[in-house]
Amino acid sequence: MLRLNAYQNYSDNDYKVKTQWTDLTTNAVSEEEGWFRRFHDRYHNEAVMLQTGLVGKSWADHLIFGLQYSHERADIQNANLMKIVFGGKFRKNRAWAPSLMYDKYNLFTRGLHLRLSARYDDVLTNNVDTVSRTYSWTGQWRQNSYQGEGVATLAEFYGRTFTGVANLDYRIADHHFFTLNDTYTNYHRHTTNNAANAAQQTAATFMRRVNIKNILGLSYQFVPVDAWNMEVFGKHYDTRVQGPVNTATSASRAVYEEQTQGSHVFGYGAATTWFLLHRDMQLKASYEHTYRLPTDLEFFGDGDYEEGDAALKPESSNNINLSDKSLTWVTGLPDLSKLSTGWGDGYDGSYYLPVAAGTSFAGGSGSTGGGNKGGWTRAASSFTPTIYRIDANTAVATPFMTFTSADLLKSIMILK
Repeated sequence: MLRLNAYQNYSDNDYKVKTQWTDLTTNAVSEEEGWFRRFHDRYHNEAVMLQTGLVGKSWADHLIFGLQYSHERADIQNANLMKIVFGGKFRKNRAWAPSLMYDKYNLFTRGLHLRLSARYDDVLTNNVDTVSRTYSWTGQWRQNSYQGEGVATLAEFYGRTFTGVANLDYRIADHHFFTLNDTYTNYHRHTTNNAANAAQQTAATFMRRVNIKNILGLSYQFVPVDAWNMEVFGKHYDTRVQGPVNTATSASRAVYEEQTQGSHVFGYGAATTWFLLHRDMQLKASYEHTYRLPTDLEFFGDGDYEEGDAALKPESSNNINLSDKSLTWVTGLPDLSKLSTGWGDGYDGSYYLPVAAGTSFAGGSGSTGGGNKGGWTRAASSFTPTIYRIDANTAVATPFMTFTSADLLKSIMILK
């Protein structure tokens, strides 16, 4: 197989905001607020993605190699405080991202599904502030004798991230479902150009910035009857962070040290789902003790106005959820337990769902606290790939478009 995709996102915002503004004659900031239109808020990004690989082999259902190139540029209209406005400051980056995906259903034994994926992101980010002007929210500006609207910079840094994911699903009969998942990420960032950052340099500028984390999860779902299921799960979070930490005892002067810290925490939870009134109503209940790990941006900042803190710790929470939902069941679809469904899209009161032959996970969605997970089976190749239109009012599905190719229909998007 060979697949090539490309896209562009573009926006040029000029909506109004209410904020204080600067009088360029007196350099004083107004006490009252006024309405002003944004005038330096253009954004665009582009990407090209190439995929090639093998499908439907005895040793692999999918083996896909990918390569993506992307570019992004964003004007920076204001600082963290809305009243501080810019007219020439911007950020840009470019990124290369090779990837690999492998999956195999019924591996060694029926009901065992293995999925592996890996991706490496190489991102070069450039913060640019060289305009010799001071702007006001009125759009007017004053010429300065120095460079930079904030702190003059051509700051440039590399961020390199490896992400690996392994997922193993196993079904025993129709009642027991096990899932083992491991997600590993390794992020390194370093500043590339001493001269470009001269105006912003501190002792922390060229210190190493590393964020390594591994999340290992195990879940078990029990489905004694079709109308009720329960699930228990646990996660182990393992992190190691290396970066600059401000050890100063006073706020007047920052003192940075490169420090390394790690954390090992365990999360867990349980969920259950009932279907009542002939499956026309769904009740859900769940409890989870979970953790949120700080992001790379929170640890290390953006190299500009947002300052990171490499000493941050994981945040914990205890969540209890109770919900009920009325369900409307769709009629007119084929038996999806032996087919593959892709990502659909909605338009004008209808939802369009792609359905094709191929390997599929029979028996339901398998969402947390959701329905029957089912098992992985090979569908009959004689099924004609079809897009079904589902009426939102009647919940009746009818064939909308068919295809002669036997390839999987993975997703559709409707241009509106």
